Amino acid sequence: MGAELTVSDQAAVLEPWTPETSLASTEAPPAQEARPRASEPRRYDFIDALRCFAILGVIFHHLAPRVPGMPRPLYVLAMQGFEGVQLFFVMSAFTLFLSLDSRTRSDRRPYLDFFIRRFFRIAPLFYAGLAFYTLLDYLTVPGGGRASESLGCFLSTLTFTNGWSPRWINRLVPGGWSIAVEMNFYLLVPFLFKVLKDLRLAAMGSFLALLGAAAFRVVVLRVGPHALGPDSGPLLSTFLYYALPLQLPIFCMGFVLFYVVKGILAGDSRRPRHAVIDSWFLLALSIYIMVAVSFSDVSLLLGHVLYGVAFVLLGWSLALYPNPMLVNGVTRFLGKVSFSAYITHFGILQLLEYAMGRGPFRWIEALSPAPRFVVLAVLTVLGTAAVSAVTYRWIESTGIDLGRQVIRRVEASRARRARGRSPALQASKIVEQLA
Repeated sequence: MGAELTVSDQAAVLEPWTPETSLASTEAPPAQEARPRASEPRRYDFIDALRCFAILGVIFHHLAPRVPGMPRPLYVLAMQGFEGVQLFFVMSAFTLFLSLDSRTRSDRRPYLDFFIRRFFRIAPLFYAGLAFYTLLDYLTVPGGGRASESLGCFLSTLTFTNGWSPRWINRLVPGGWSIAVEMNFYLLVPFLFKVLKDLRLAAMGSFLALLGAAAFRVVVLRVGPHALGPDSGPLLSTFLYYALPLQLPIFCMGFVLFYVVKGILAGDSRRPRHAVIDSWFLLALSIYIMVAVSFSDVSLLLGHVLYGVAFVLLGWSLALYPNPMLVNGVTRFLGKVSFSAYITHFGILQLLEYAMGRGPFRWIEALSPAPRFVVLAVLTVLGTAAVSAVTYRWIESTGIDLGRQVIRRVEASRARRARGRSPALQASKIVEQLA
């Protein structure tokens, strides 16, 4: 109980460089970007590509236990796909700083608008997932499964406070722990944006967050058994993977990435010569770190940190040169619908598991483990992409548009109140009353 989890154990649970000091000193093409809407931050294609790799890792991680007998190297690499969630966290922090850096110069109330945008970006699809998986359990699981949980569990999940409960953090929506962590992280972002003003401070913030994670772990392991009982070791070990304080160092890596590539994306710093070569070197180094950690017996927290470093290098590589092998129409599409894919892929996996051995899918069971994993991975990704395209169009996009409408109404209401308090209008009202 309370033993240190290693990266290998996770299978059972589910000085950064600056562009100015480039690895080599001909101009490379700038990072691809989408034309922004008026007053909105730029969108960069490599960001969607990185989100694509994140969701693929998560899908492979959840698929691997369903294919027994896989070759060990393939199984280990597939199970390491759980770090895809950490890549999501890195990119979340990166894009939030990128957005705030733009919006604080243009929006009148950037932080209020920030919270409105984030809620309507996440909550509608998450609530739809909660309804779907609860109904699915009610109809298919003896005893109701998730549908039989307490009212407190449902209320905690609806308010995203389940992220602080070892029992409820991942109870109702599959993978919902990361959504709770993400939503709680949003509360810290405006403060962190004001404090972490440059690369040095972002790196220092990562280090302090790492110390805080270690301290939080010690406290939970000491207090947890008294609060939850002497047999709560496995529950606490899982919670100490999920909890926000343990993930905060990874989020801070996203802030580091923001300051590393800020000049490149803004075009206000000299793009290093031989940037394509630099990009390939950074890509190779990132892959090396990820593979080395995957086959090493390091602690889970240290493994997260090393993967975080690898993700910073990977993001820097694609910001320097959006390699078309990695940044293309397919990866951009999957990245765009990656949040929908995160919520829906669990249902696709359950559907495939049910279909195995039936009708046209019967031949898959005759395959040896490695080919079976590849076939199931392709089917899962295709099915998830198809469903996610629908949920993105009708739920995610609708929620985003609703958030924009709320912001416009808040701004309009504020403008009306401001006009009502203007001296000229007040004087006009006095004159009317005197007349």
